[in-house]
Amino acid sequence: MKSRAAILHDVGGPWPVEEFELDPPHADEVLVQMAAAGLCHSDDRILKGDMSARNEVMRSLGLPTMFPTIGGHEGSAVVREIGDGVTDFAPGDTPCRSHTSGTDRIRRRRTSPRLCDVGIGTMVPGMPTEGTFRHHTADGRPLDHLAKVGAFAEHTVVSTNSLVKIEPQLPLAPSALLSCAIPTGSARPGIGPG
Repeated sequence: MKSRAAILHDVGGPWPVEEFELDPPHADEVLVQMAAAGLCHSDDRILKGDMSARNEVMRSLGLPTMFPTIGGHEGSAVVREIGDGVTDFAPGDTPCRSHTSGTDRIRRRRTSPRLCDVGIGTMVPGMPTEGTFRHHTADGRPLDHLAKVGAFAEHTVVSTNSLVKIEPQLPLAPSALLSCAIPTGSARPGIGPG
């Protein structure tokens, strides 16, 4: 299907809104329609290169680039389609996004209780489920989605581990802040990881 998103092509921006191609979800994945997204300081750090590297630098090191990528890791959505094996979500469910995948492999540590074995791969290109891509640029190139979330898209495909179901009566716009701003304390200016 075709959708639209704010896509960052390299460090320094801009974030143009462009059309892209989206494949259906595979096993343990869900296609969602975004309802609301927040702009986190981390998104700005990716844009400025504080948490990313230019394509030319990554290529010179023989490493995959993280650009182009759909921005955003904070948002709320409505489930539109589920992939094989998905039992925790159904079309119409309203989840928030989680840039730290919640799995049974979470290691409990005093300094970082949300440290997760699969969370380390959130900045590696491709889907966390199998490493391939569901998002593609209009000319067919692989398109990543920031922190495996891509909240700056109208539609996106994510792993079920990147979703947290919320009560359907909760308003979706403010619920987007449950993805990052509220749990990290960055909903207040100058506080949190941003």
